[in-house]
Order: sequence, then structure tokens, then C-alpha cells
Amino acid sequence: MYTIKNVISTFFGKKYYNGFILPTSIFFMFASVAVIMVYYNWLSTQLNELEYRIATTKATYNAESGIAETAWPYLWVSNYVDGTVLKGRSLDIEDLNIKMGSYKDVTMTKNNLFNTRTGTSIGLATWGPNNLDTIFRTSEIIASP
Repeated sequence: MYTIKNVISTFFGKKYYNGFILPTSIFFMFASVAVIMVYYNWLSTQLNELEYRIATTKATYNAESGIAETAWPYLWVSNYVDGTVLKGRSLDIEDLNIKMGSYKDVTMTKNNLFNTRTGTSIGLATWGPNNLDTIFRTSEIIASP
């Protein structure tokens, strides 16, 4: 029995495609996952870069703290000894669980030619996964009594 629908579909050669939606949906699924993974990778890189910049700032401030606490008062004393190395200290606050880092090797030198005294401090801070990476920054002050 011929119906108009069968005659028209036979005459025009209309063909129905079965199962085309499955490969299309799988393609779009993998494309979406790829976009999300690229975004998370970029986000992780940005977070790592931010932690590095914060640790660099902490190390710089720790070196400045070493200058302020240890070297500055010692620059003006009359019994100044050239080549003195003063000990540093940790700047962490254990009660609040704040890890700031520390300063170390506060070195005092004297330049007799220009009659200047120099104080140098090394500040350090940790960063990265489990705080395994360490950043060092140096700060110095020059005074003329």
C-alpha cells in the first residue's frame, strides 16, 4: 500500500540518520572537559604565582626586620667591631599559626675609606606545597657616624 508519505520519501531520497547524536554528544563532552581542565591548570598556576609573590614580600620584610631589630642599634655604638655577625630570629607567631619566616646572618662591616658602617641582613620565607621551597632576600643599611 502506497501512502503519500512513502511515495514522497522514496521520490526525494530522504534518508534518516540513526545514532548520530551519540558521537556528537561525546565530542562536546570531551571538549567541555578539556576547557575545564585548561581553566583549572591556569588557576593553579595563578595561585602558585601569587604564593611566590607573597613569599618574596615576606622575605623582603624579614630582611628589613633584621636590619631594624639588630643592625640599626648596633651601627651607632662606640665599640663597633668590623666583621661582626649577629644572630637572627624567627618571626613566626605560633599562637596564631602565622608563618612569616625569619632573618639570619646580620653582618656588620666598616669601610674606613669613606668612614661608613654597613649592616646586611638575609630574610627568608617558605612557600609552595608543604612549604618546601625557600626564598632569600637581602637588605642592607649604610650609616656614617
